[in-house]
Amino acid sequence: VDRRAVLRAAAAALAAAVAAPSALASALHPSFEGKYSDPKHPLCPRQVEVLKRGTLRVTGEDGNPGCVPGVPRSSWKVSGAIQKDGSFKVNFSPKGGPKDLAGTYNTRSGTIDWQDGNKWVKKF
Repeated sequence: VDRRAVLRAAAAALAAAVAAPSALASALHPSFEGKYSDPKHPLCPRQVEVLKRGTLRVTGEDGNPGCVPGVPRSSWKVSGAIQKDGSFKVNFSPKGGPKDLAGTYNTRSGTIDWQDGNKWVKKF
């Protein structure tokens, strides 16, 4: 084994290790990015975006009883982390929800199935 081959292999391994965190965000279930409807908050928008290093941002609006015309709305933004198995945990505490709510994307139904039993339906 010559020295150049060893250096090339080491450089390739280093590049893969550096790229891995940001690759995680795009490689693990990128199909769950998008807009959703939330049956617990009718007509209120929900959006999930994958960010760098395996993180995600969830944004939305809430109204009471829902986001119907003429009803005041409040906008919010929360963050989460993609887990190694492709599921994710989101911190909804800034908007009064749970700190680490687990969710999984169901590719068959196009839903995010939340640990609390709620299901957000993806808008295609």
